[in-house]
Amino acid sequence: MIIQNYFTHFLEMECFMGQDLRAIKISVIIPAFNLSNYIERCLESALGQTLNDIEVIVVNDGSTDDTLEKIKNYSNDERLIIISKQNGGLSSARNAGLLKVRGEFIFHLDGDDFLERNGLEIMYEEGKKHNADIVLMNAMIDDDKGNISQMKGFDCLTNDHLQDLLLEKISANVWTKLYKTSLYHQNNIFHEKNISLGEDLLANILLFICSKKIVTIDGAFLHYIIRPTSITKTYNEKMLDVFSMVDIIKNYLQKYNLLEKYK
Repeated sequence: MIIQNYFTHFLEMECFMGQDLRAIKISVIIPAFNLSNYIERCLESALGQTLNDIEVIVVNDGSTDDTLEKIKNYSNDERLIIISKQNGGLSSARNAGLLKVRGEFIFHLDGDDFLERNGLEIMYEEGKKHNADIVLMNAMIDDDKGNISQMKGFDCLTNDHLQDLLLEKISANVWTKLYKTSLYHQNNIFHEKNISLGEDLLANILLFICSKKIVTIDGAFLHYIIRPTSITKTYNEKMLDVFSMVDIIKNYLQKYNLLEKYK
């Protein structure tokens, strides 16, 4: 379940209690594990955004290659915050970044992906214009060989965005969404560490439940890189994750008295 004891860390953080969050418009959280061939392009796309009032929090999740050394090459940019920790997986890295955010909004950027230069500015302006808790955008599927296609859009959405998420009309990932930081903090939301299949969906279910306004942008500003990956889990382990995820979703919906509506 959501990591309840992490909430106390927010109360202890001077930047959370004492600093004006509006000074930083977006906190970009980048988890990185053995991404030596990709991390520089990712960082350059984040630090090179037309929206300058951002911070970029890179979480080196126990890399065993030279990922950390390449990250440190950008340390002269005062907007860059580097966290180095033992390997704990993607959700653990995202959570480590969440504990450091000082921005008004949060954007999750995976270390092998990259952004169009104006992506954050467009999303931020849309979020402010509509006082939105979540801004949804599209993404480009990029094989890094010149073949690019766009993910499905938002033509079939209803007024019930949680239902759309559960029915896969809205993608379950966190990297096509801009979240208001208060949505995480005020509802004590973190990313589930105990499973590696569907962890983004679990976080989004809580974020969607707690949000008051969600808006969409008809544009794609992120390149989602398709790269060869090794399958580290067996079929049985993946099935256990699926069963665990279903149980957790039921618990979430029950907690907010929504189980009967969405079961």
